[in-house]
Amino acid sequence: MSLLARAFGARALILTCVATIAPIGLTACDAEEDPGNNARVVLMHQAKVLGSIDLLANGEKIATLSQGQASKPLAVATGSTLLEVRNTGAEVTVLDVSLELLTQPYLVAVLGETFEDLRFWTVDEPAPERIDGEAVVRVVNLDAGDFTYDVYLDDDQVAPGLAPAKASDFVKVNLGDGASESARTARLRVFNAGDDPSGRSLSVAPAEVVLRNRGAYMFVLRTDPENPDVISVTTISP
Repeated sequence: MSLLARAFGARALILTCVATIAPIGLTACDAEEDPGNNARVVLMHQAKVLGSIDLLANGEKIATLSQGQASKPLAVATGSTLLEVRNTGAEVTVLDVSLELLTQPYLVAVLGETFEDLRFWTVDEPAPERIDGEAVVRVVNLDAGDFTYDVYLDDDQVAPGLAPAKASDFVKVNLGDGASESARTARLRVFNAGDDPSGRSLSVAPAEVVLRNRGAYMFVLRTDPENPDVISVTTISP
C-alpha cells in the first residue's frame, strides 16, 4: 500500500495485548493478574548506528533488541534504576541513564544516527493523581511515516495533533460510576490530523482497551515491523 493510500485512511490499526511481566523477567503472565507495585517499561531500539544491543537495569540484563525492535512491557521495581546499553555480548557500556521509577508506564527509546548522536529518549513524566472513577492516558507517536494523528478513546479526543516522535500529555478519562472497582472498555481510534472523527478511522476494526480504576496508561503507535501498512499499538500500564 502506498503512503498516499495510507494518508487517505486505507491503513489497518491493531492492538497488541498488554503483557504482565514478572519483575526484571521476560516470562509473560496473565494480563488480568495484579501486577503489583512495579513500573511498566517498554524499551525500543531506534539507533541506526548500533546493531543488536543488550539493555541492563541495575546491572541485570532485561532485554536484547535488534534494530527497530521493541520489548514487551517489562515490570521493573520502582525506585532508582540505572539503565545501560551494551553491544550484545559485550561488557562495555556505550550509553546509560539514571531513572527514578514510579508505579506508572514508561517508554525508553535508544536513538542515534551516529555515535556522537547516540542518546536516550524517555517518556517518563509523572502521571497525575487519580481519584476513584478515573484513569489517565497518554499517546506516543513513533510511527515510521511522517504522519500527525488525532487519537480518540470512543468519542473523547485524548491526543490532538500528535506529531511524529512526540508524546501527548496525560489526559484524565472518566470511567463511569466512580466506584473503586470500576473499569471502562473503550475503542482506540486513530485519524490523520484534522480528519472528521465521525468518518472512517485508520482502524479496520475497533481496537478495544480496558481502563481500570486509578490506572495510568500509555499507548505507543509504531509501524508494525511485519506489515508497514499497519499501525501497531503497544499498551503500557502498571
